[in-house]
Amino acid sequence: MATSVSERQKVIPEHHVTCYRATDGKMLWDRLVPPGPWLRTDFRSGPGGGYAAATPTTDGKLVYCAFGSSVIAAIDTKGEIVWRKEIVPYTFDVTLGSSPVLYENTLILFCAMSKSADSKVLAFAKTTGQVAWEQKLPDTSFGHSTPVIIQVNGKPQLLLLASGMQSLAIPSGTG
Repeated sequence: MATSVSERQKVIPEHHVTCYRATDGKMLWDRLVPPGPWLRTDFRSGPGGGYAAATPTTDGKLVYCAFGSSVIAAIDTKGEIVWRKEIVPYTFDVTLGSSPVLYENTLILFCAMSKSADSKVLAFAKTTGQVAWEQKLPDTSFGHSTPVIIQVNGKPQLLLLASGMQSLAIPSGTG
């Protein structure tokens, strides 16, 4: 049953990840990912958007996706959920605006929140979803950028863009 625009503040929509064959566009699978805990009430991002804001990424073995209900998941190439984690706390501005980024053995997600004390960068072990490291960003408030990793003098640097940002080096030995 479709939920009208006026009722959407009461229901988190279903989260799907789909796979299509490149040669003919035939759908190979459709995986329903259980939503996270955040029921959005601010829909400045438009009448139909918000919960599926992030772009998935893949290492060729798993597809990693984040959703605006404050959940991140890894799905294998057969459409099975390998792991799923809720991101707490969840005081995102309008929505989770960052896409997950792979770096070596970690999946990095920038979580800029409207409540600065909750802002952080999370790195998950890409195969298990366990938190590999977390960097709190208490001077950072809302932001909707995806991290970029560059090399500076042979060392990886994580670039983020948000209100109140400072520089952050990727912890050594955690990739």
